[in-house]
Amino acid sequence: MSKSKVPPTNKEPEPAQTLVSRLPAKATAPTELPPSATRTISPPPSKATAAKSIVNSDAPVALMPRKLKKEPSTYARRITLLKALHTHMKPQNDRLLKATKPEIKALHLSPNQLNKLAVDEEEKIAITNPSVYENILKQRLVKLKGMTPEEWVKERRAAIALENGEPPKKAPLKRVDTGLNSEEEIAFLRTLKCEQKGLDAYGYVTQLPSDAEVNETRLALESAAGWEECDRCKTRFQVFPDRNEQGALTTGGEYTKRLSLVMPFIQTPANNKVPKTSAVCFDCEMGYTTNGLELLRLTVISWPQHKPLIDVLVRPLGQILDFNTRFSGITRDQFVNAKEYDPANPQPVRKDLRIIDSPYAARDLFLSHVSPDTPIVGHALENDLNTIRLIHPFIIDTVLLYPTRQGLPFRFGLRKLAKEYLGEEIQQAGAAGHDSYEDARTTGELVRHKIKVEWKLKKVDGFEIRDGGVHPPMPPGAPPSQAPNMRPTIPTADMTGLMGAKPATKRKLEDEGEEGSGEEPPLKKVEV
Repeated sequence: MSKSKVPPTNKEPEPAQTLVSRLPAKATAPTELPPSATRTISPPPSKATAAKSIVNSDAPVALMPRKLKKEPSTYARRITLLKALHTHMKPQNDRLLKATKPEIKALHLSPNQLNKLAVDEEEKIAITNPSVYENILKQRLVKLKGMTPEEWVKERRAAIALENGEPPKKAPLKRVDTGLNSEEEIAFLRTLKCEQKGLDAYGYVTQLPSDAEVNETRLALESAAGWEECDRCKTRFQVFPDRNEQGALTTGGEYTKRLSLVMPFIQTPANNKVPKTSAVCFDCEMGYTTNGLELLRLTVISWPQHKPLIDVLVRPLGQILDFNTRFSGITRDQFVNAKEYDPANPQPVRKDLRIIDSPYAARDLFLSHVSPDTPIVGHALENDLNTIRLIHPFIIDTVLLYPTRQGLPFRFGLRKLAKEYLGEEIQQAGAAGHDSYEDARTTGELVRHKIKVEWKLKKVDGFEIRDGGVHPPMPPGAPPSQAPNMRPTIPTADMTGLMGAKPATKRKLEDEGEEGSGEEPPLKKVEV
């Protein structure tokens, strides 16, 4: 049977009538997290790979380090540190028995459970920080020695919540004190604009694909008859509706021409309604559909105030195959029962997210808050901009503000940057997934931290912020000058030796020597 021709790429396709994206708002759905959210990898293990057995919490656990492929230290040294860790944990655990409140006393661990806690923690440090294993463990011992009973109780409750897939309760993210007011911060932000020349080799889309390129890709997909290679397990499979997260099903990575077939790219249009002194942070959460990786949640906040502007769920164009809950934080129950977005009442409600009709509607909503001259702040912005199919000329990307020693395509994860520069633990919800609002706000604070550091240096050199710009010191007797168009003053990844390098594949490379844990997925919010 011959296939009908696909309409031109500049025509907006209607969202597919899918089993998930078109269910009525009152439909019932399972409240449990999907299997893909709670296992190590979403696709089932191959026959050649032995599946991990479920650990029995009551099984006897010896106070001995677990054997690892890459040992961080000698086995004798690991035993010594493990026993020291257990010794420092025991007094904290014993104090719980003296508590008067039953809910606190219930946190007490049996000797076997305490052994398991110490062995698990030592193993985690050995795996995630092998190069600084002893330093991290010694720091942990010092912390345990000075820990109050209240801090131990808080730590135990957070660990239990994490095991149960519940987001841990924590204090709001502390704001960085830059020494500047909001208007001055926005003026300085413009000096951090990231140059995009050469970034197209690393997933950033800087120009629209031609019609010829899009048509060539369309013909290639038609000849493939729906057969794909899974992004995560590399299994060959055929795309069709009604697949679920039990099998190989994820595809549609960062290939620009293919993305244009699903939803065309556009350049940010002019918008006179947007103030020239505005800036935004944004973050996208994605899941897998029959069209590949698509937008499921859009979060936009103002910068530097971090006021919520947009936070909506989005019905994709294809049929949902996997909500990718472990990284997106979106569950089927939340998505199916979401109320329709009301333009007359656009104020975001994080605990009761509304749903918008399509990625096109979500993009239009986003474009109502930006113009080509609006700084867009984010982490690994190529993923978010590609998801909403937008080419924007003014970006501030924390991947480029905080480069690795090697430069692109290696990059630091957002969680590592937050821990190192803000002293904050983010993305700790485990199986419950990421929070796009938390990610956007953290990114905004990382940029403010960069401004704090850079402004301190420039202030010493005599620079001033006035008239909406950052001005160098004037020679004695010189008349006031106009605000100069300053070039970026922050270090970015050295592109000189990489311009002729092979373009990045779908997966971004994390700096293994720096990132350590490897929990952050190579493709943003996508499990590998």
